[in-house]
Amino acid sequence: MLRRGESKFFIQPGEELYEGIKNIMVIHEDEALLLRAEKDFKDPKSDTFYKAGQTWMLKGPVDYIPDISIKVVEKRKAYPLAENEGIYVRDLKNRGDQGIEVRLVKGP
Repeated sequence: MLRRGESKFFIQPGEELYEGIKNIMVIHEDEALLLRAEKDFKDPKSDTFYKAGQTWMLKGPVDYIPDISIKVVEKRKAYPLAENEGIYVRDLKNRGDQGIEVRLVKGP
């Protein structure tokens, strides 16, 4: 069971805190979280259903407390690009005939 907010309770004999006490994660406008469902999970806010092993991005700004059936894989930050800059991006979801697609994204 996940308890949100301030709470006082005693752990009974034989009980333990799963991964300890978690703090709220503050995700800013230029950040995002890469999340993975450890078990089948239905998001109560958006009514979206995620199967175990499925990954998705949660973009900021948001205050986020991960559910016990979700693992935060990593926190990502946006990279602003200037006129003459570019970055290589791998598309892991939509694989082409050759495998993983790599493309160049240029600045404005």
